[in-house]
Amino acid sequence: MAHQLKIALAILRLEQVEVRTGLKKSSIYKKSSEGAFPTPVKLGTRAVGWIESEIDEWIATQIEKSRTVPAAATVIVGERMRAVAETAATSEILSHKILPQPLNLSKTQSPPTSARAESPPGSNIASSKKGRRRDV
Repeated sequence: MAHQLKIALAILRLEQVEVRTGLKKSSIYKKSSEGAFPTPVKLGTRAVGWIESEIDEWIATQIEKSRTVPAAATVIVGERMRAVAETAATSEILSHKILPQPLNLSKTQSPPTSARAESPPGSNIASSKKGRRRDV
């Protein structure tokens, strides 16, 4: 007598599939019709569900695809990283000579008066008690 392996099957409804995959209804049905996502199982006249193990397998495949880098891309990324490192070193050197020190505004200091917005003379805008501008 052959032993049969029993697999516990569970059906996920649309809301559960959305939560697990991060996809919305329209994307799920579109990918399903294109063959890029598991197809739903008909549960009744107006009810469908997805087999949990198929959804889990699809998620694992997506993770594997996103983590796998082709060999040609590794070479391009390596060259690009070298260029980025050289650019970063150059900009770091230049930033110390060209850029001023950052302005430190603590709670005790107020911003310079030139930074405050002033109403042009003769305008119909006045400041309220809280410093907001309002029409008069």
